[in-house]
Formats: sequence, structure tokens, C-alpha cells
Amino acid sequence: MHAILGNCENLRVDAQQCSEVREFTDLITANAKKLLYILNDILDISKIELQQLKLNKSRVNLPALMQELHLLFQNAPERRANVLLRYSIAPLREHHWILTDEVRLKQILSNLLSNALKFTENGEVHFGYDKSATTPEFIFYVKDTGIGIDGDQQELIFESFRQAHQGYVRKFGGTGIGLTISRQLVQLLGGDISVVSVPGNGSKFSFTLPYQEIFRAAELPIREEGTKMNWSHKKFLVVGDDNVSFLLLQKFLNCTGCQVTRASNGQEALSIFSEKPFDLVLMDMQMPIMDGYTASVKLREQNQQVPIIAQTANAMADDRDKCLQAGCNDYISKPYSKENIISVISKYL
Repeated sequence: MHAILGNCENLRVDAQQCSEVREFTDLITANAKKLLYILNDILDISKIELQQLKLNKSRVNLPALMQELHLLFQNAPERRANVLLRYSIAPLREHHWILTDEVRLKQILSNLLSNALKFTENGEVHFGYDKSATTPEFIFYVKDTGIGIDGDQQELIFESFRQAHQGYVRKFGGTGIGLTISRQLVQLLGGDISVVSVPGNGSKFSFTLPYQEIFRAAELPIREEGTKMNWSHKKFLVVGDDNVSFLLLQKFLNCTGCQVTRASNGQEALSIFSEKPFDLVLMDMQMPIMDGYTASVKLREQNQQVPIIAQTANAMADDRDKCLQAGCNDYISKPYSKENIISVISKYL
């Protein structure tokens, strides 16, 4: 999936003057992303059932998150031209922050928004959040003017691989596991989720998350998407045995001007690193001869300062911890986009 999506991204950029090539690459990308979503959903269910899913809580700016989701879904393929998408935020300034897992909160809202847009042919989809007036909780909601859900089906839809009616699968698509994951994630985050719906008059999904006072720290500068990096004086060591992944990463980094040296395994990486200095190491974790975990430990014995970013397709909860324990500074999972990898690297340069 990493190779398919990444190379489609490169091919689309290289073929800007050929509309037919761009059309085909867009089709490949769209369908590959659908498959990726299904794979990620199945992995998430597996991790939850195995109690392998760990939360990474941080301070989240809710208005920024709402704006990001609005921009993301404004042009989503699920949204029909005559469906208005809008969002609302809490009116009080001090209620704009929450301590939670941002990735999982975004995943829950994205699942609900995708469903709302898919099942709404006319009218609007409205999402947002507010502070509860009676309990220490945030209340998030996604409501639509779509087809609605029968009362006897409203609990069924939260079960794995189930939709309200089997005919919906053929007409609207989907796997029937998005709401299952959303409920389990909400519960892991300390809240609860519910639905109120009338057939033919739309649905409203609501979920709560705990609220606690958060003292605002100095804001970190945000790098705008599309900002070009000038790393012409930087030297990167890329460690990995997969030729396709290396060529893809090299293509992603070309626009930054950085100098890239490759090592095919951990042992070769240690040898090269001992001969000349590098500003950053991108380390694949699964390799022959010497894997990335062992190589990172040994590299840290040589140098405590150089940033090491782990690259892996592994998805279990302890994989990130294993990378950090081996001496890596950060972790990026495959498949990733050009923007993803440049954003991670930019934190350390």
C-alpha cells in the first residue's frame, strides 16, 4: 500500500500535463485509500480486542480540529453538491482545549462525518462540540438530514460488520465496522456515544469526552502545508532493504535538496555512520542481517544527538514503544505521504 499510494502521488505530479494519466492515477489512489481504510479498521478492531491499543493524550485545539475536518470533508467524494457542510464550536474561549488522543478523536469524528455525508442526499450535515452545562464533559455531535435509522436498528448499527439494512451495502458501500470502532474508541477515551434518529428525517450522533481545565502553554509554530524546505546542507542516512520504499522516499525528499545516502541493513548503516557525519537517520525496523532495533541501539552508543526516525508497517500498540526504547526519536508508520514524512523530519532540523 505504501508503494502504491506513494508512487501514484509521484506519478500524478510528474504527469500534470496529461489529464488521462492523472485521471487513472486518481482512480488508483481513491480505491487504494478505500482498501487502506478497511485494513486500518480491521487492525484497530484487532488491537482493541487484544487490548493492544494505547492512547497518546495531548492538548488538542478543538476549533483548529473542527476547521481541519471541515476542509477535509468539504471536497470528500461522499459529499453531494447540494449538501451543506458546516460546523460549530463552543462559544467560550476557555473551552477550546481538551486533553485527549487527537488521532483517535479525529478518527471518531471522521467516521461519523463520512457516514452522515454518505447517507444524506439533500440538506446539510452539521458537526461540532460544546461544553456540558451540567457535567464536566465535552459533547461532540454530527447531525444530518439524511435517510435516518429505524428505532429497532439503532443499537444494531454499533455491532461489527452490521448496517441498518443489508440493501445499504450495495447502494452506499461500506464495511459496517466504522461505528463499532467509534463506540469502542469513545469508551476507551472515557465517554459514551448515542444516536437519535427518525426515518426520513435524519440522525444525530453524539458522544461525550471528559473535560478538565487545561493551562494554555506557548503555541508552537505551525508549518503550513505546501511550505518548501531547504535542506540542501543536510545529510540523511536512509536505512532499509526495500528498493521500492527507498526510491519512493528519495523522490519525496528531492524537493528539499538534502543529500541522501543509503544503507541496505543495520550492519551496513553502522559502518557508513562511523565514516562520516549525518544530520538525520531514517531507519527501517524490519531488515535482514541486522534489524533496525539492534542498529538503533548500537548507533546510539556511537552518537547520542543524531535524530533517528523509525519507519515501519507494524501496527501493534507496543511497536512505537519498542522503537523509542531502541533509541529512536520518532516513529512514522507506512504508508505515509510526502507531506507526512517532511512534517516529521522538520521537527528535528
